[in-house]
Amino acid sequence: MPFALHSDVIVKSLGKTGRVVEAGRDGRYRVRIGGVVMLCREDDLAGAGVDRPAKRDKRGQATAQGRRVEAPPGESPPASESDRRLASLDLHGCTVEEALGEVERRIDLALRAGLDRIELIHGRSSGRIKVAVHRLLRELSAVREFEVSRDNPGVTRVWF
Repeated sequence: MPFALHSDVIVKSLGKTGRVVEAGRDGRYRVRIGGVVMLCREDDLAGAGVDRPAKRDKRGQATAQGRRVEAPPGESPPASESDRRLASLDLHGCTVEEALGEVERRIDLALRAGLDRIELIHGRSSGRIKVAVHRLLRELSAVREFEVSRDNPGVTRVWF
């Protein structure tokens, strides 16, 4: 039984309810349970009742508590308020050294919380912090990829 995007499902092996964030090939699905996204086979999933569409604003953008939330295609924003706070780090006013220390601490906290991505807000001024942060991100084995936001060049998105 195929599951639609944003359907609520039960992961049988865990006995937990989650939401489908991506339907892949060969009957595999990415399912978000709390702040963790996991890959599941279709035979390990069962329907969990009524499917709820993602909440959207007037322009059709996904929202969380009245604020617009950007997520890469096929991914939902972090589930809880604490995850949302943890998933964004504003580096304005930091020196380069302070910014690098804060980035390392935040990545550690995000990984422990099971997040799959964070946003680093470094600003667009001289670019020294952005260059140093990107250099650090290339060295960290936990970082799968990162990119500067197309919408705001003062923000770097990082995926684990």
